[in-house]
Amino acid sequence: MELPKAAARPFRIAPMVGADADYALQTLARERFGIDYDDDTLHEIRCADNRWLIAFDRGVVSRGAINRLREKKSFLGIVASWQEENRTLSVRFLILTTPDAPGRIRINVHRLTGEPAFFGFGEVTDDSVAFSVRTVDAPGAFAIVMKGRFLEEGRIELEKAASSLFVRKWRTPRRGSIAAPGRK
Repeated sequence: MELPKAAARPFRIAPMVGADADYALQTLARERFGIDYDDDTLHEIRCADNRWLIAFDRGVVSRGAINRLREKKSFLGIVASWQEENRTLSVRFLILTTPDAPGRIRINVHRLTGEPAFFGFGEVTDDSVAFSVRTVDAPGAFAIVMKGRFLEEGRIELEKAASSLFVRKWRTPRRGSIAAPGRK
């Protein structure tokens, strides 16, 4: 999904530490998804009034784990959204990686329903992954573009981070699409 320059709004991402990190882990304890959240590598995303959290699996931020991304599929972590009404976090997306060409991985971020939400690629070095991720075009999607580095110790350094403030609500009819039953 393209992000028109006029609609692009920067967002920031920063490590989450201290009492905020402890509370985040406490609220996520019921949604483990079979991974062990690394409490030292939580990241908070702030975009307009929205707050999100990225939590990585402890196994992918350990020494040498970056290199393993080249060799096998990995469950990198989750993205959760902050729910102000009940002051808790709720997991919304799963971050998965798959080896691609030598030294390259595919980054797939899926909704809990399995639908793809974001997609990108990463170039793997010994101690980091240079990545680029964007939104998959779909109804209900908001455009995001992220480019940066995922470092071995679980830190994220962004070069570019922008999103739209609106959500795409409908499908656009396209020539050659399947007609409804009884129509030609």
